[in-house]
Amino acid sequence: MKNKLIEERKKEDMRKQTMLNDRRSRDARDLKKALGKESVKNIIEPKYEMDQRLKVYRESQGPPETLFLGLGWDEDPETHRKHYRRFYPKELELVPDVMH
Repeated sequence: MKNKLIEERKKEDMRKQTMLNDRRSRDARDLKKALGKESVKNIIEPKYEMDQRLKVYRESQGPPETLFLGLGWDEDPETHRKHYRRFYPKELELVPDVMH
């Protein structure tokens, strides 16, 4: 009984990991289409657009959360404290894109 539960848990964990890897691959491909050369950067700064209804600047579409982690905050578009850093779910030694 216990072994069966452990096997089911392992299968579920592998399924979730596969789904996450697929999602990261799709997001990386979409980001490359959208940003071109900027998609390989490790740090991306947000871009702002004016919201005509509220008359304030709002951040436009940021990078995908599966690839980048948002850090900091901006009080206005000129502050430049907020940025997005690329992260990897594994140790860098195990990521073939980093260690070739």
